[in-house]
Amino acid sequence: AQLYLVVSEVMYHPDEELAEFIELTNISQTVTLDLTGVKFVDGIDFDFTGSAVTSLAPGDRVLVVRDTAAFTVAHGSGYPVAGVFANTTKLSNDGETIKLEDAGNSTIKEFTYNDAPPWPIAGDAGYSLVLIDPTSNPDPDIAANWRSSALPGGNPDGTDIVTFPANPLGDDDGNGTADLVDYATGADLG
Repeated sequence: AQLYLVVSEVMYHPDEELAEFIELTNISQTVTLDLTGVKFVDGIDFDFTGSAVTSLAPGDRVLVVRDTAAFTVAHGSGYPVAGVFANTTKLSNDGETIKLEDAGNSTIKEFTYNDAPPWPIAGDAGYSLVLIDPTSNPDPDIAANWRSSALPGGNPDGTDIVTFPANPLGDDDGNGTADLVDYATGADLG
């Protein structure tokens, strides 16, 4: 877990307050991680021991949500949700420290996000924080290693990368704006 588990997305201020989530990704290409004893101890409370997801295959993601029903309304069903934040904890809309520990109480990841520059403008607009290039295991405490999600609500359990348009001057979605401009602003390309 120390080498391969990263916090890859944080939805701390969704439009529906109870739809908060944190996403973890196993960045290993070969090692399945045992999540028994892995726990969030700052920001939110959650222990993976006995949860719905106790191991994470290479490249897989897992979610911890504030409220299952609100998350399902916002994103649908079928996601790898390990469970819900414990002890009525929630993510702060103004930023806070998130700390993830292993079974031996050693720190896996600890970082402080914020909703003010230099952090990306995300939460106040209903977007999530997405770790840029999680497979490189960047320092999550550095604001420049994060960006706002491509779309409001974030993108739990999936890549948030919008592919470059095949025809940059085209207008696949018919909105009267070139696909290159839609791509640059994060709009749906159709």
